[in-house]
Amino acid sequence: MKTLPALLLLLISTNSYAVGSDKLKHFVGIAAISTVTYAVTEDAGFAIGVGLGVGLAKEIYDSRNGGTGFDGKDLIADTLGAVAGVGINIKF
Repeated sequence: MKTLPALLLLLISTNSYAVGSDKLKHFVGIAAISTVTYAVTEDAGFAIGVGLGVGLAKEIYDSRNGGTGFDGKDLIADTLGAVAGVGINIKF
């Protein structure tokens, strides 16, 4: 659980104007999904995959007509969130 304090510090110190509140929502949402998935399955690869799958599905949904459009930067935030979410659970 050594990553939890570092992650909390990152989230608290992150200026939402610099990162963008949408990217922060992607990071935190996917981190939560990956954390829960890892806690249930204890399979880091699977948990990261589930998080990335949810993030990709969201971007595909956004790319439909009338949506906000596909955003690769959102996928980067999703990827970082998925890895961080699993990292929170790994015991050192």
